[in-house]
Amino acid sequence: MKLPTALVRILNIFLVPLLRSPLHGLMSANIMVITVVGRRSGRRYVFPVSYLERDGELLCFTNNNWWRNVVEGGPVELVLRGNARTGRTSLASRDEESVREGLRALFDKIPSDAPYYDVRLGSDGTPDRAQLAAAAQATVLIRITAVA
Repeated sequence: MKLPTALVRILNIFLVPLLRSPLHGLMSANIMVITVVGRRSGRRYVFPVSYLERDGELLCFTNNNWWRNVVEGGPVELVLRGNARTGRTSLASRDEESVREGLRALFDKIPSDAPYYDVRLGSDGTPDRAQLAAAAQATVLIRITAVA
């Protein structure tokens, strides 16, 4: 159920200010704001993304094209649980095994995200294997470290 681009843009118009406001607690337990700078244009791109904290890193996932502006080792600006932070990207991975493992962990924490990746969860919360594999092929995993 990948959302249409126009709908995503409309949602972003409301989510970004909400996540930066004192009301961020409504959504910020699993959604943060990431700002990346365009590789060619130098333009700043701002997106709300689902995230997962794991092993001292923030993992975020996307099946949209904004990740192409992420430079490995490059700086990113974040709004994490209402606080402005900076971090460095350590990896933008298309490695299916890493992405599949990360998505599985994301769905364990945030089961409601599974439909956005066209993955159904069984009654025990286990993702459908074929759908998870297909989602991993279409998804990029971005690791962010050194969050300060």
